[in-house]
Amino acid sequence: MSEKIIDDSQASRGADVRADKLLTPEQCAAFLQIEVNTLYVMKSRGRIPYRKVGHLLRFDLREIVEWTKPKENEL
Repeated sequence: MSEKIIDDSQASRGADVRADKLLTPEQCAAFLQIEVNTLYVMKSRGRIPYRKVGHLLRFDLREIVEWTKPKENEL
């Protein structure tokens, strides 16, 4: 059983994003409310977790949500 999360841009199109889903760069950027180019820069600098599925770039929603949480040593 997975938690269902829908962002505004996807809700208008009727698409949903589940917590166990891999996101495209466009979906991840929309979720984080940043530009896709910014996401690619963050990826190239190793600042954000990502996966390669064949030649495709994907972002695990659970990892992204965890990555956005403040770390204990940063408090």
